[in-house]
Amino acid sequence: MNNKKIKKIFKKIRLKTLFLLAITLASNSFAWFIYTTEVSSNITTKVREWKVTFDAQGQNIEKEIIINVDSLYPGMEEYTQTLTASNSGESRAKITYELKEATVLGDNLMNLNLENTSLIDYLKTAFPFKIDISASNNIIDIGGSESITIRVYWPYESGNDELDTQWGNRAYDYHEANPDSPSITLVLKISATQSNE
Repeated sequence: MNNKKIKKIFKKIRLKTLFLLAITLASNSFAWFIYTTEVSSNITTKVREWKVTFDAQGQNIEKEIIINVDSLYPGMEEYTQTLTASNSGESRAKITYELKEATVLGDNLMNLNLENTSLIDYLKTAFPFKIDISASNNIIDIGGSESITIRVYWPYESGNDELDTQWGNRAYDYHEANPDSPSITLVLKISATQSNE
């Protein structure tokens, strides 16, 4: 045999080998995709239903509530607003709330530098009148409900006559200058997240 024939045979063998190798790789890749598809199609999951609603005085609210207290004076009638958070989902829920706005007699309290206390805690003790926001329980069981209560009150005798007089005069002056504006405005954001507790 001459060299030309040998080279031709090797060339044919190389082309056949490369062709077979390409077919083998392609079919293995195709089989891998089929296998992967079959495995992933057998995975099933169940997503827990999540539904927590907030109601104030029988009306559904959308995560934020605006509280306006028109009159502020010693011996005022207590302002009370109760929100009910109901959990009709399939997971326990954790309720949190934060103030997005807080104005007292025209003063914006959101810019106060409160280093070691929250604004909600500050409002409980900063004035002779009390602004109290509290929850009956921060965790709502499945099918349960909890309440969040906002109270504003000023006893006729708070125990500090000087502060009562100072803030009473300030409230009077504010009402005279702003007869159509509320004495206190709060915007409370309420959130529910899934609880693992």
